[in-house]
Amino acid sequence: MNSFSIGLTALRAHQQSLEILGNNVANASTPGYHRQRPELVNDVGVRVARITRMKNDSVETALLRNNSLSGYSQQSLDVATQIESILTPSETSIHANISEFFNRLEKVANAPQDMSVRAEMLSSAQELTNGFAHLDQALLELDGDTHAALEDGLAEVNRLITHIADINQQIFIARGQQKEPNDLVDQRDRLMGELAQWMEVDLATNESGKEYVIAGGGTSIIGQNGAGFQLTENSDGDLAVTQSAMHLEVPMNSGKLKALLEATNRTIPDARDRLNSFAQQVVQAVDEQHAKGLPDSGPFVSLLGTRSVGDVNAPLLYAETAF
Repeated sequence: MNSFSIGLTALRAHQQSLEILGNNVANASTPGYHRQRPELVNDVGVRVARITRMKNDSVETALLRNNSLSGYSQQSLDVATQIESILTPSETSIHANISEFFNRLEKVANAPQDMSVRAEMLSSAQELTNGFAHLDQALLELDGDTHAALEDGLAEVNRLITHIADINQQIFIARGQQKEPNDLVDQRDRLMGELAQWMEVDLATNESGKEYVIAGGGTSIIGQNGAGFQLTENSDGDLAVTQSAMHLEVPMNSGKLKALLEATNRTIPDARDRLNSFAQQVVQAVDEQHAKGLPDSGPFVSLLGTRSVGDVNAPLLYAETAF
């Protein structure tokens, strides 16, 4: 090769290097883009041997894990905020209803003969009952919204898995043609970051050098194709995410899906149970006081009610009443 040809190869190599540097500058603010560096070799003239994609595997792994933890924390906070909004005290909240009810009870205790005072107490009791029912309905609707969010989240997860599998196929083809699919790898990493918001994601390489995306604690390996996930009910009666192909329950250690599953299986049902328990305690306390009261005519001869007793023939004291 003469000196003119050698000089020409050098110009071409440096022109390609400038194009790569210009691409770096143009994509400096592009999400998921990694800086690329031309590797020049002197082999009977100068040429670009390969284009290296600049990345740190440890940093990339840490970012994926932080994405999953961030998704879990943000989704958990969102559910907690909605529950807090439902329970926030206001002039028409359950807190006001309880306060008004006990104020009316105190007025009845001070003026039991006043029928208007009695009517006001009964009205406040009805408002309190409606308040408990309204809170429970609000929590039930939140549970329904959470279930819908789970379904939507799984649809998004399956869409991302399909897209990642498609890009993986393009990457394998490009590498088989001795090309550097750096832009495709950037796209895959960006999609992995989005998927990590929903569940745990990692990248592994097999013995032949092919890269695979591992999702759902290893239950789904995304190569040139990937099995999606579905929402099912497990043996405990809880909602769970399973791998569609093998019907394996997916361990959720982080991500939005974990937070949504915790909300619908634990957080919201526990809130409803605590509300119901509190309502029962109020009923119990009122019943106990009510049972000690006497009408104007003297002791009761008979009592009618909608809640059954253990033995209708036994004295009331031993009839196994709820109070």
